[in-house]
Amino acid sequence: MKQAIQLLTFAFCCLFSTMLTAQVYEVNLANVTDINLTLNDECQGLVIPEMVLRGDYDVDGDGEVPGSELFDIVVLDNDPSNGPIVDGCGSFQYRVTTPDEGVFPAISDFTGPFAAENWDVFNGNLDGTPVTGADESSTVFTSNTLTLSTFGGEDDGGRILANAIYSFTQEGVLTFDYDFNGADEGFDFGIILYDFEGVEIERIISQSEAASGSATIDVLPGYRVIFAVNDDGFTPIFSDDPTQRTILEISSFVFDQTDTAVPVTGFETSWGIVNAEDKTPPAVVTTPDDVELLCVDVDGNTLTTLNETVNKCYRVFSATGATVPGSMATALRNRLFAGGSSPLVPTFTDGCTEQIEVCVNDVLVYDAQDPNCEDVVLTRTFTATEIATCPSAAGEENPSVTASYTITFSRPSLDDLSADNIEDVVNYEQCGTANPTRADYPAPRTQDFPFLEVAGRTFNLSAGEAVCNIGVTYADGEAIVTCPFTYKFVRTYTVIDWCDPSDVRTFTQVVKVGDTTAPTFSGPTQDRDFDGVVDGDLIYTTNAGNVCAAYIRLDAGISATDNCSDNVTITASIYPGADLSATPIGAFDVDPTDNRAEVTSAIPVGCHLLRYTYTDECGNSDFSDYPFCVEDGTAPVAICEDGLNVSISSGSAAGGASTGIAILTPSMIDRGSYDDCSGVTLEIARVNAENIATEVYDQELVLTCADLGTVRVGLKVTDAEGNMNFCWLDVLVEDKNAPTCIAPGPVEISCIVARATLPDDIMEA
Repeated sequence: MKQAIQLLTFAFCCLFSTMLTAQVYEVNLANVTDINLTLNDECQGLVIPEMVLRGDYDVDGDGEVPGSELFDIVVLDNDPSNGPIVDGCGSFQYRVTTPDEGVFPAISDFTGPFAAENWDVFNGNLDGTPVTGADESSTVFTSNTLTLSTFGGEDDGGRILANAIYSFTQEGVLTFDYDFNGADEGFDFGIILYDFEGVEIERIISQSEAASGSATIDVLPGYRVIFAVNDDGFTPIFSDDPTQRTILEISSFVFDQTDTAVPVTGFETSWGIVNAEDKTPPAVVTTPDDVELLCVDVDGNTLTTLNETVNKCYRVFSATGATVPGSMATALRNRLFAGGSSPLVPTFTDGCTEQIEVCVNDVLVYDAQDPNCEDVVLTRTFTATEIATCPSAAGEENPSVTASYTITFSRPSLDDLSADNIEDVVNYEQCGTANPTRADYPAPRTQDFPFLEVAGRTFNLSAGEAVCNIGVTYADGEAIVTCPFTYKFVRTYTVIDWCDPSDVRTFTQVVKVGDTTAPTFSGPTQDRDFDGVVDGDLIYTTNAGNVCAAYIRLDAGISATDNCSDNVTITASIYPGADLSATPIGAFDVDPTDNRAEVTSAIPVGCHLLRYTYTDECGNSDFSDYPFCVEDGTAPVAICEDGLNVSISSGSAAGGASTGIAILTPSMIDRGSYDDCSGVTLEIARVNAENIATEVYDQELVLTCADLGTVRVGLKVTDAEGNMNFCWLDVLVEDKNAPTCIAPGPVEISCIVARATLPDDIMEA
């Protein structure tokens, strides 16, 4: 290993110091046919000429030797395109050649070897998991730009990463322009750097403020350039646009490979084998901070009490350190929370393996002198071991690594109690007894006891049980009866710390036992269409005689029950127009059990509000409101004359022959019909002996000579709501006009016609 590092150091010395000349180098070199190479943390290695070439670099003795850049090495692994870089462990063939004379043209933009598919791109959360929900991470290539963008839309503080990495296989000069918008200044970072085998060489920018400019980098084989945006996982707070993305854009990207115009003679293409070995143990990326819990948490957080059948090992993905789904036993997972909402574990990664096995061990230490009264310390150790995919040439396994943290289970004291750590007054909803004794008192509930408050967590004490050696007892005072079903008394709690018996605290609490619940009420309903379904409204019709109002029965269909009282008092009030600010009508006492009708005073037509108020023997009261309407549902009063004689007049229609008619109108037979709530409309029609109309009721009835005698007539009375009533009478139709004779006019006829048509005695005609 030391020799490899020395060779590598020598190679860099040469790479940086070699100056190209116009001369020809004469060498006599051969390659090492089999070399061992230790991979770095990212499971890569670099093969340089000094590792594999042996012989004379200066045959002609002029003191000039060819630089490393004049030898091209290609490792034929899974990715030969990156030349001398070894990707992954195993045995691979390598090839050494010298390039022909020539000049390499500069490569512009993200094309050819710099096209998107030749970059290592990552978009996701910093822990290696994909972004979800409203979070965003993207890396977009065009032919001339590279744009990295992030957005913490979930606003949850989970860091987000977008990066693009390129590994160089040739020496040259890289130039580019950059523009970072600094959308979330102080929180999101734009990063540009380059490194060699994970060791940072230079950082161009690493800042949250907006920045732009140009950069020039001299690169060698094995160098990597890294462009990244590191987002804090929150939306921008200082930006006028909280939806703005954090963006780093790279443009004017040009790589000018170092020209090679110096040939090397005396060297032929050679081949060999490189044995790439992983000798790097897993890396400990993060270790959780130490945790402090309470002594009551020991059993729920200790692995030593788990059943021996529970596997205390699990696996993680080597690339991200995330737990392999299904590899951690549920029982183990539940003991690793350490007071949080997810398992508290270190992060291990490894560059060469796919998975790492992590095994957990707990060591619980009690105080030797006073184990029940001092803090308990648990040391939790995680041991990470590679699940090797590449055997070592020497048959050795890489060592395991460990990470650990401690959980201190602290013991509270009575200083964690205060007067605020108990309810001053508690209520028990139940029917109390008339003369309660202490035997009738309810025992304290869990929430009634004084409680400890430590680090934002609360723990209720309980009689007969000690919490971390802190116990509590209670004593009750005499009862005070406040109503037939309610009483109260004072309960005194005494709290003692058995680790310091001289420290005693007392708390008092007023306990109220009894009925504090109002009765349950069931109000009036209607089914006016008798379909078995309760109507959604209440409508009452007028029934107050000559008044446009209704008397409403208040006890029909209602009931009130109470959990303790047998006697419930009910009153009813009516708010005219449903105006609760108006003076109500009533109150009316209502008893639905006395078999007597409780009726309101006359309630006028309109819509109102009926409020029932119900109270039990302990004064618990409530009310229920029922909107209702009073409508005019009473038919008008129809009054007809006792009888009517009508004479047929002599007259004619339209100047024709006398017809003899009489016009009968409703007012002629009405004797004061009326309605309680509105005016009325009168109509008249002929009816039969059963008083059924034989024609349509109308505003007049025409009588003629054909009606002489008795005619049965009906009067229809209708109010504004369409309610109708009828009365009937007989009308005597008479003809009291003498007949009229009108002689014919003079006529001239012949004697012959006269004798033939006229009678002998004209009086007999």
